[in-house]
Amino acid sequence: MVSPDLIWLSITLTKRVGHMAGPGKRKEEEKMNFGVMGPGVIAEKFAGACELCEGVTLLGVASRNRQRAEAFASRHGVERVYDNYEALLADPAIDAVYISVIHTGHYSLARRCIEAGKAVLCEKPLTCSSTDTEELARYAAERGVLLMEAMWTLFLPPVKKAMEWLRSGAIGTAEYSTCNFSSFVERNPKSRLFDPAQAGGGLLDVGVYCGAFLLEMAGEEPTDVKALLRFPSGLLADCTFGLRADLDDNAYISGSKGKIILRHFWRCRRAELYDANGNILDASEDEQENGFVYELEAFRDSFCKGETECPQMPLRKTIAVARWMEAIEKESAINR
Repeated sequence: MVSPDLIWLSITLTKRVGHMAGPGKRKEEEKMNFGVMGPGVIAEKFAGACELCEGVTLLGVASRNRQRAEAFASRHGVERVYDNYEALLADPAIDAVYISVIHTGHYSLARRCIEAGKAVLCEKPLTCSSTDTEELARYAAERGVLLMEAMWTLFLPPVKKAMEWLRSGAIGTAEYSTCNFSSFVERNPKSRLFDPAQAGGGLLDVGVYCGAFLLEMAGEEPTDVKALLRFPSGLLADCTFGLRADLDDNAYISGSKGKIILRHFWRCRRAELYDANGNILDASEDEQENGFVYELEAFRDSFCKGETECPQMPLRKTIAVARWMEAIEKESAINR
C-alpha cells in the first residue's frame, strides 16, 4: 500500500446523482447519549463539543487501556467507563458511538456498532477502502442505523456560506479551485502517521479534507485524477496535502465574476467574497472555537428524526472521496 506524504493533483469534475437511505427508527425524545471508542486527542475535542451541544450527553467511554479511559472520563465528567468495547455496545443507555481509534480500526468497530443498533459517528476516513465504505453504507441502511463520517469541515458556517455564494452565482461560473493542507511532522516510521500498516501517510490523514472540500464545492464527483491535465468541463481543481512541509492552508474558488477565499479552509472561521476587481463584497465569520459542534448538532438532528444518513454528509460523499483517494494512490504509484 502506498501512503504518499505529499501529493499535488488536478481533477475534472462531472455531475453524479446520489440518493439518501430511507428513515430508520425515530428517537422520541430530542436527546441522545454518546459513548466514545478511543479516548485520544481528537476525542478530547469531541468531548468539548458534547458539552456545548444541547440534547447530547457523553455518557460512556471505552478503550483497550482502562487507565486511559478513566483519565478521559475524569477530565470530562463521563459517568461510565467500560472494560471493553463489547460492554459499551451492550449498554442500552448508549444511543450512539463516536469512533476515534486509528484508521485501520474504523471499519470493524463501526460494523460492530451497527450490528448492535448503535448510531455511528466515525472519524475520517470512515474506512481505508472504497469497498469497505460501500459495504458499511449498505449494512447501515439494511439495519436502519444512522452512519456518518465526521467530516466536520463541511459543517462550518463560513464554509456553508461560501457554498451559498457559489451556488447563487455570486462569482459567476466557477472555473478553478485550489486548497492545501500540509504541515511538517517529524518523520517517525513507527508513528501511525507514517506506518503503512496503520494506513499512515498524508493521503488518508489530511488528503480527505481536500477531497471532501472540493467535492462539496463542485457538487460533483471526479471522473479523472491525474496531475497537470486540462479537461473539457472547464472546471479545474488542484490541491496539495501532506506531512512533510508547512503550506498555506487557505482555499480559493475563482470564477468568471469574482472569487471566494476560505481562510484555513479545513478549520475555517472566515470566508470572503470578492468581485472581479478584488473588492470584498461580503464576509462570513464564526466565533465558535470548537468546530465539532456543528457536525454534532447535525448528527443529533438526524438521529432524532430517525434518519439513517445525514443530509448534509450523505454516505455517497464519503464513498466518492474514498474512491478518489484510491485513484490518487494508484496514480502516485505509477508516477514514482
